[in-house]
Amino acid sequence: MVIGTFRDTLAVRALVAAVVAFGLAACTGSGPEPAGSSNPETTTSSPNAEVSAFGDLPPCDEDASWLCGSVEVPLDRADPEGEQLEIAYYVLPHSDDTTPAAEPVFVTPGGPGYNVWVDGKDPIASIAALTANHDIVAVGTRGTGASGAIDCADIQSGFSSLRELRNDTAVCGQQLGDDADRYGGGDVAMDVDAVREALGFETIDYYAFSYSTVDLQAYAARFPERLHAVVLDSGLPVTDEGHAFFWGLGVPETLVHVPALYCEQDLTCSADFPNAEADLRRMIEDVGRHPLEGRDTHASGIPADLVVDQTAVAYLLSSFPPSDLLEAAAALEHGDPAPLMRVVQESPPFIPDGDGLPTDFSSGDSAARSCNDQDAVWDRSDPPAAREHALAAELDALPDDAFAPFTKQTWNDYWWLDMCLGWPAPDRFEPAVPEGAVFAGIPALVLAGDLDTVVSIETSRALLEGFPGATFLVIGGAGHITIGSSTCAVQIVTTFFDTLGGGDTTCAGPQPEFEG
Repeated sequence: MVIGTFRDTLAVRALVAAVVAFGLAACTGSGPEPAGSSNPETTTSSPNAEVSAFGDLPPCDEDASWLCGSVEVPLDRADPEGEQLEIAYYVLPHSDDTTPAAEPVFVTPGGPGYNVWVDGKDPIASIAALTANHDIVAVGTRGTGASGAIDCADIQSGFSSLRELRNDTAVCGQQLGDDADRYGGGDVAMDVDAVREALGFETIDYYAFSYSTVDLQAYAARFPERLHAVVLDSGLPVTDEGHAFFWGLGVPETLVHVPALYCEQDLTCSADFPNAEADLRRMIEDVGRHPLEGRDTHASGIPADLVVDQTAVAYLLSSFPPSDLLEAAAALEHGDPAPLMRVVQESPPFIPDGDGLPTDFSSGDSAARSCNDQDAVWDRSDPPAAREHALAAELDALPDDAFAPFTKQTWNDYWWLDMCLGWPAPDRFEPAVPEGAVFAGIPALVLAGDLDTVVSIETSRALLEGFPGATFLVIGGAGHITIGSSTCAVQIVTTFFDTLGGGDTTCAGPQPEFEG
């Protein structure tokens, strides 16, 4: 399942907020750095010099330091005279007027489903050393925000089970009808290039994080000559032989390891729980063997229909304070399930309360992007029954411990492997990236955080199949979206866009050894 889609409301959305807060505090201090803070002597020259002018773009109402614009594109490029979409974009002009601007840095939102204005532009735009000599161009992807946000009411209002999610996803696809396959990464890439062309840029830099790395790969497949340099932060491949992100390879272990590591780094937590990872694993195994049910507990306030199984615990691992979860695990070990049940009652699995306004986060777009882009293990042209059979066969063929310490059924429920089984078969499929595409010759930097519980190091490293010449770095102490939790990552990204090299990368810490 791709980036967890609506699961973002539990994990990724909180991380994006942290990105913004960290970026503003760690990178800009109490205000913008003085003009000229970047080093023009190390900045690569740009063929865009003075080509693009923003004089006709009005300031954005929400923030006058940004300029707002839009470009009209066909919803279906096979019917250029048919329904049109307005693709919104936002420009932050570079702050140092004493030197020519380098390449603009384009960014699209993660998710998928986010409004780039609300959750997308700030991580990169908060780096003053970068914005001094680079314009930032944030493009709202089709189906989100001011770019024709999709409103599928059933899925937007929330769901409490995988079956409900799967049914709501199928209904959303039916609502979109013939346009259900017009919201994938391929069409997004062509929208991004329409914005580039409207602004008059010959070449661009592209910073992509999380799911927006799909947009970047789709763009690179179609417009490689327009790319000066790219950064893929906490990203995932669209196509790879092992289906790394579809299965969530590496994520189960990380889900357990990261909370334990955070506990280890906290003096109080580490003193109270010196064997935190073992404690969490034991709790997962216990609820796997014997799920907890509210009717078996006489503690007050716990509803009879509440169930605590491995799926519920998996959600907690990605969204709940480790010390609180370990306290509940300790109580369970001593025969008291009530604390764990209360924790699950407070943070239930799935998204029962919905995702708010579709213009802020579109669950419908999240479904449309996921079901169009993901490299599933079934043939998307097959009917749902055939897809379900193919998924069951592939899942059954995996080792029993493929998602340890979770069972295969738990992982299906947590990673939403079957969410898109009922999505309409495409009538004109536009792949995000054609199978086997390689982006040799594009200067690329691939970053992964060793504390990322959303996209594993293993998954991000699979990007090297498409970018064989890329620099790959694991940033020590960084979570999902490395520039939001590591000043080291900020420094490396800034240096890379300015010089096409990472500079001194020792701050990233010791690099793991990989086979092959």
